[in-house]
Amino acid sequence: MNTNKLLKNSAYILGALLLLIGIAYGIGQSDFTKIKKYDENKAATRSDMPISKSKQKFAKSRRYSNEVQVFSNGMVSLGDFIINIADSRKLIANISVKYSNDENWYDLSHESDEMQEKSIVLRNAVINALYGVTAETNSDKIKDKIKHNLNGYLSTGKVEEVYFNKFIIQ
Repeated sequence: MNTNKLLKNSAYILGALLLLIGIAYGIGQSDFTKIKKYDENKAATRSDMPISKSKQKFAKSRRYSNEVQVFSNGMVSLGDFIINIADSRKLIANISVKYSNDENWYDLSHESDEMQEKSIVLRNAVINALYGVTAETNSDKIKDKIKHNLNGYLSTGKVEEVYFNKFIIQ
């Protein structure tokens, strides 16, 4: 029994020695010159952290956008809107519209040019339509008001439908 215990203890000691030798060898082979020293005076910012290209592209597409984007199928994204509404609340919306030209329904190039050229005016028309909105206001009434305001600024095309891609009242 004593020899059994002695063999068991020697196995533990041999295993611990092999583990320590492996750790020492790994440390000896490591290249610590590439490790950056942490600077307490300069805290790491998000821009210092490495991000993959796909994550950067996704994050860029998810940011707040006030760009008007015209698509070939008669759809226009007017971007994001954050508006202070009644009762000290905030309306966050992403609005798209469908536009057309009754005369040349097959050629929407002039309308897309007009939408792009008047993008600032059209966004302002949407903001003006959203003034006075309360949390209880029916979204169909808001859509009609936006449509009416936008059509007042368009000369060659007209807005047929308004879509809320995002509509949050906080």
